[in-house]
Amino acid sequence: MSVLVGLALAAGLLAAASPVAAAVPSGRGPSSAPLAAATTTKLTFDFAPGWTTKQETAITDFIAIAYPIMVDVYGPPAASFPVTIVPDTTLDGWAYFPNSWRQVGNERVVIKAEVKVNPADVADSTGRLHFLTHEILHGFHAPFALDASADEEGMTEAASRIVAARVAPLLGLDGYVADPSALTFNGRSISALVDSDALNDPVLAAPSFFNSDKSPRPQVNEMYAAAAAYWMTLVVQRPRFLPDFNAAWYQSPARLTSGSEQAGAVQALAAELVPSVGRIDYATWRGEQQVAGSGHPAGIHLLCTDIAPQLARTSAFAGSPTVLLDADLVLTDASGDDRAYEGPVKVSIEGPGGTIVGKASGVVSGGSLYRFGTSPVSKPGAYRFLVTASGAGGTAATEGCWAIAGVRSAGRLLVVGTPGTSVTATFSTRDASGTVTSVTKTQQVAADGIAIFEGAGPGLAEVGPAGAPPTKLVPVAIGGAIVALITADTLAAAAIR
Repeated sequence: MSVLVGLALAAGLLAAASPVAAAVPSGRGPSSAPLAAATTTKLTFDFAPGWTTKQETAITDFIAIAYPIMVDVYGPPAASFPVTIVPDTTLDGWAYFPNSWRQVGNERVVIKAEVKVNPADVADSTGRLHFLTHEILHGFHAPFALDASADEEGMTEAASRIVAARVAPLLGLDGYVADPSALTFNGRSISALVDSDALNDPVLAAPSFFNSDKSPRPQVNEMYAAAAAYWMTLVVQRPRFLPDFNAAWYQSPARLTSGSEQAGAVQALAAELVPSVGRIDYATWRGEQQVAGSGHPAGIHLLCTDIAPQLARTSAFAGSPTVLLDADLVLTDASGDDRAYEGPVKVSIEGPGGTIVGKASGVVSGGSLYRFGTSPVSKPGAYRFLVTASGAGGTAATEGCWAIAGVRSAGRLLVVGTPGTSVTATFSTRDASGTVTSVTKTQQVAADGIAIFEGAGPGLAEVGPAGAPPTKLVPVAIGGAIVALITADTLAAAAIR
């Protein structure tokens, strides 16, 4: 993943003790609530030299449509200040929001704020929606941005996806983001809510989405998606969570803090607004979310980015006779920094009946296993991949993951398990009045390795083996959800030759 799309790269962390410091750069679909009324705080926008009149007009028109919806989804910004939109042709597929502030008594005043973006990336409505929405929303938190990437970037990305789902039809992009949990870039789909179980991976646990040298971690795209899923899950529980959180945060004394003190205050506020996620208290649920963790061990890690690939995402592709491994290998050094794995790999693909349906071997470049794990298959179902990689100094790792071929996930909960076993899922939905309704269903895992629960979501699902306590809690998006109750590591290593 050498090209990042639509992500805000950090210029540095807020230093609360410094007079001037640089800052780090679900809801379901359209809200039934009216757009927010005029407020006393508002961002205004101007342009740095380098834009053409046509480009400035297109961006101005976009902001006129999108900004009121941003306010409705995220609440009014913390402060009023101008944001300069700067053309930067050195950026390739990413944008960021550098800003600085000064301390005035017990308050902070923004002295400079910019959105830096390549004009080529915002040349059409899709690009403007994709890049500008996220970066402008960062301005809503300035100068009280949250230190932790999983909090600031995750909350911003969650809001960005919700806003995009509402703005897209107004731009004539009806098919762009039918599901606010889904975001497609680099030809790959990382669906925040649909794949939240797969994205809840230990390799996403880190204090920052960026390495010590400020370079993005190779799994940064997945970190954004997982962090967005984190905050969007709270929106499922409390539809106005994001504006409610921001309004309280802007008034909290903790907004002037940093580090662990700030992190504790952020989580205390979140827990106050959403005391429990499903039937699990907030603190316990947070402890189970890997993207909120502080780090992961050194070594080689396999990260499966999409266990329901694009070919199986919609009914148009259901039944597609191809299973693919959309995954990456990450090499973590002793300092905790991550690099894309470069080296030899072997991949084996096992079908639902236990038959090996494909093998591949070669040398990975850039960590991506996309081209190593594609195989035609005779029928839809859940397929297991086993990957062996050898690193420098004799280190090696063998890990597995799931992929689903030809099975539509939209409107369903798909549970990967052992054929013949039974699975129970309790679905909880919340209506406009806040009333929660729960329904429990049981299904048998079919011969293809999948139990299908129709008519799922939007809401939450608690899933586990029948007759036992649930072992997984996942949000269910418009696009459905996918949960694996067994791991892929059980595929015998001897299957790889």
